[in-house]
Amino acid sequence: MPSETSLETISRREFFRKLALGAALIGLRKAPLMGLTNPNPGPQESKLFYKYRHLSVDHFPELERDIDELKQAGKLSDNPVYRSYIDNKHYAIPKDFPNAKFLIIVAVYTPLAYVKFHYDNKVYDIPIPPQYWDDGTTAEMVEDEIRKSIVRDKKYRVQRARGMLLKRLGVRSGLSRYGRNNISYVDGMGSFLTLLAYFTDFEFPQDHFQDVQMMKSCRDCRICRTQCPNQCIRDDNFVINAGRCVTLYNEVEGEFPD
Repeated sequence: MPSETSLETISRREFFRKLALGAALIGLRKAPLMGLTNPNPGPQESKLFYKYRHLSVDHFPELERDIDELKQAGKLSDNPVYRSYIDNKHYAIPKDFPNAKFLIIVAVYTPLAYVKFHYDNKVYDIPIPPQYWDDGTTAEMVEDEIRKSIVRDKKYRVQRARGMLLKRLGVRSGLSRYGRNNISYVDGMGSFLTLLAYFTDFEFPQDHFQDVQMMKSCRDCRICRTQCPNQCIRDDNFVINAGRCVTLYNEVEGEFPD
């Protein structure tokens, strides 16, 4: 495990990655599946627990307007680190795949992992979110699964989509719903998931495109908003003030702001 001294020389994000790597080496404990069943059964059932939706690239202009409207309304934090994450992301057909017709948005179940962190003669059970540890699932594995179980025809291309806001794709496709805390949730997975998207020239018989929706269970609930110590979570919409969120400062070096 990284020593207390090493925290001064690596970023917080790198620290969490090293922590998760150390956990993998000494024995990492994953959260149980909680009775989930594979939604993709078949003669050769996939080892991946995933759900997916598809979305026509014809909706890209509307998806771009979604983000532009949030910016114009001042709902997105002007924190420079946060904006560096999102301002260079766009919904566009790649130049090397001009005949792409659909996006396939995939949510792969990735459970919380727990490690025992020893510090100051005490042992802490530390949860590692899906984004900070490697469960062995790769983008190539998901792509192979799409070719085998979704497109099912080798004459069509499948290519990973990059540089897009995946949570918005998940919600707009109906794959997920926003929580009041701006996290996206998929039925049967909660927020324990990894989102990926892939272009294809395969043409699906129907399209999925829905209004942005908040989960029903969040509409009359204010627990996360009242418990957030930095008041990041707003009551009138589910775009949080990311510039006040501790998670953002876990991603960068330097001191936490007052």
